[in-house]
Amino acid sequence: MVLTLLAANFFAGGLIARTVGRYEHAALPMVDLLTSDAGVVLDAGCGAGRTTIALGRALRSERIVALDRFDSDYIEGGGRALLEQNLRLAGLTARVDIALGDLTALPFPEGRFDAAVSAHAIDHLGPQKEQGLREILRVLKPGGRFLLVVWVPGWTMFAIVSVLALLFSGKRDWRRMAASAGFELCDEGMLNGNWFVVLKKPGA
Repeated sequence: MVLTLLAANFFAGGLIARTVGRYEHAALPMVDLLTSDAGVVLDAGCGAGRTTIALGRALRSERIVALDRFDSDYIEGGGRALLEQNLRLAGLTARVDIALGDLTALPFPEGRFDAAVSAHAIDHLGPQKEQGLREILRVLKPGGRFLLVVWVPGWTMFAIVSVLALLFSGKRDWRRMAASAGFELCDEGMLNGNWFVVLKKPGA
């Protein structure tokens, strides 16, 4: 019986993963991220660039800074060459600046960015998640907004990763960490089994 339930769980997880986890594109929620038609947006933890490309397609005039440590041990060269290739294929090379850096100690001055996005990166920082949030807050301009997309415990994640989903930080934990870091919460919701929240740096 236990093996049957586990098999059903993994089968359902596989179906969900194939449905919502297509690797050729990233789906981002429609949210109010920028207050003007121009600005600089940080993709914090860009990886191979799926979120960067989604931003480039949605935000036609803004410049994007794609930041990552590029130290992945399962991608040749840490992933930077793959990011550059993907940006070139998407026609975004001229609009995206690539930066090497750590999410817990961003290599930018205070108030550098008009907005920021991080999808499935800060939730991998373990006990340093709140420090990552503080760094995003620091580099945002007053009034700047931050779109955070993370995995949270729930039936969708349980179907994909089984009991490991119980180890994820929940929505209440993320709200607490965001408030402790200094953010104001503007919006939140679910997309493809992932939780997203729009946070704002207090100010103008």
